[in-house]
Amino acid sequence: MPTFGQKNLPSQQVPFVDVVQGFLTKFGIDYLNSLFQQATTLAATVSTGLVATGTTQGTALALTTDWNDFATVAANTGGILQALAAGQTQEVFNGGANALKVYPPVGCQIDALGANAAYSLATNKRQIFKFSTATQIRSTQLG
Repeated sequence: MPTFGQKNLPSQQVPFVDVVQGFLTKFGIDYLNSLFQQATTLAATVSTGLVATGTTQGTALALTTDWNDFATVAANTGGILQALAAGQTQEVFNGGANALKVYPPVGCQIDALGANAAYSLATNKRQIFKFSTATQIRSTQLG
């Protein structure tokens, strides 16, 4: 039996399409499903041990991964979210000793805080920041 993977095509004697009925064969369906699964299974990017920096939106640490885990948070320091498209998310965990300022990208707003205002993330809390539009971010806190 042929295997289906990124580089393993079925042998030539296994038809993808039933030439009589004009439909995909089981092998054709399985192969296309395997390609679809590979294309839609993406690993999240993760940064751990982050150190919060800056005391303003312009000097905060730029967050560049899907999951961002802070280990060190001095008073009044923070990170700034990436500018993402609607439907995309970034998660932030504050494992530091102080509240973490999470800034939106320039010109954006988190919840109803106002443009460019920081969200204060309490210690030992995780927050999901989801872009509902290019400039509006909705957030959900997890324990």
